[in-house]
Amino acid sequence: DRQPEKVKNVVADMIYNLGETEFKRFKGTIDNIEAGNYYTASKSMERSLWYKQVGNRGKYLVNLMRMDERSKTKPPENLRIVK
Repeated sequence: DRQPEKVKNVVADMIYNLGETEFKRFKGTIDNIEAGNYYTASKSMERSLWYKQVGNRGKYLVNLMRMDERSKTKPPENLRIVK
């Protein structure tokens, strides 16, 4: 409940796509989300087989995760948002 809406939407989409059991295997992503490290969570998402399998959907969700302005870790200045 305490996560930003964008982050909640990404998590909901991933759970819908993967199922709750499979999503729970994203331990690094989940730990970083809980810590407010959304950029680092997005990097963890990119390293997964899920990311390679879902194509543009993965890129979109990773970028949503990175765009949260309250992230404790900031993306590089030259980050290009892909839609």
